[in-house]
Amino acid sequence: MDFVCPIPTYQPSFVPFAPTYFFLGNESASRPRLVFKDHTTYTVEDYWRVGDELHFITSEDGGSKSVPRTLPFADLDVQATTDALTAQGFKFRVRDEPIDQWLQHHAQDLPRSSRKYRSR
Repeated sequence: MDFVCPIPTYQPSFVPFAPTYFFLGNESASRPRLVFKDHTTYTVEDYWRVGDELHFITSEDGGSKSVPRTLPFADLDVQATTDALTAQGFKFRVRDEPIDQWLQHHAQDLPRSSRKYRSR
């Protein structure tokens, strides 16, 4: 037996179903995503490695709150993270310090065209 919704013969004054799409504060295509072996995914503002630890900063409360986090680097699924970042247009590169510090320490290594993005 097939079931089919009847087509109304009148013009409804409302749309019975319209999908609503929204982004959560930490869900953004402009921010990199880290994927862990337990399938947890974090959208991050920054990430870096110190020894065996992965440090990263997430946005919460609609992007109004930055939350620092630290997990064992071994928990990161490097291949899944690389694939996710590549799909987003990012290159997976792990620094040894936060981006603002890294830029201060490596500004002389950047091509001249990139120096305008240096933090002040």
